Amino acid sequence: FYSQIYLYSIIAPDIYVFGAMFYFKEKKEMTKAQKFLQETKKYNHSTDLLKDIYGIDSKAEYDAVVLAPSWTAAKIYKHTEVKETLLVKHSTFSSYEVEVNGKKLAWIQTGMGASNMVDTALCLAESVVEKVIFLGAVGAIQPEILIGELATPTVSLSYGSAVGYLQDKLADGCAVKEVAPDNMAFVEEVLKEAGKQGIAMKKRKVFCTDSIMCEYIHLPEIKETGAELIEMETAGFYECINAMEKKGIALLCVSDNSAADIALVMRDEESTKRYKTAREEYIPQLIDLICEL
Repeated sequence: FYSQIYLYSIIAPDIYVFGAMFYFKEKKEMTKAQKFLQETKKYNHSTDLLKDIYGIDSKAEYDAVVLAPSWTAAKIYKHTEVKETLLVKHSTFSSYEVEVNGKKLAWIQTGMGASNMVDTALCLAESVVEKVIFLGAVGAIQPEILIGELATPTVSLSYGSAVGYLQDKLADGCAVKEVAPDNMAFVEEVLKEAGKQGIAMKKRKVFCTDSIMCEYIHLPEIKETGAELIEMETAGFYECINAMEKKGIALLCVSDNSAADIALVMRDEESTKRYKTAREEYIPQLIDLICEL
């Protein structure tokens, strides 16, 4: 390689200089996420952590990667024929190759919480796949929000670690961080195409809790932030999407509403029907249209 460069520099210096400029212009700097991944690979003697942990080759082409704390494709595609091939089954996570509606997806069941989401998402830093979809249930904390609403964050508020939730006030133990999607143009494009298909999605402000047990005692303080929905992972998801410089979107389905006294485990029949319709009919349609954008 170096002898070729030397030869070109002698016999065709003008072409060499132009070619060198083009090469260095085209060569990309490592993303922030790739820097994290490189260090982790080095200390774990891995050349492809995504493959070593989840059985998904970073060079493999997929229409999208789906990251879901708990849902599998079988849970979402209740009314569609789907081929779901198990790649890795672990006590806390699993991964699949999914073929559905002519699309090919890599699907990772990440486990709950921001730390699981971050560790999983960063493994995608060197993947050739450009589109990443987060799927999850979300709780509402404003009374007017209906069960089954589909939403996506405009901003996700993160208050640090679960330890901070054991303080009298969140502000005593946690520093707030607002995470917004860098790729908002892509999010807007998805919302526009969803509207064309008759699927209503709302843009909402989301609070990301690190403790389900402790969030309730802090609800008055959480509501003061202006948050409308509450879940655990989207701040971590978008922080990683931004660091990877990929196209990503979080699709959230409202499962309960503490402000309207609609609990997760004791929903009325009408609310349950709206929730299942959104999860099993609209979310599969959204995945299809995202793959096609």
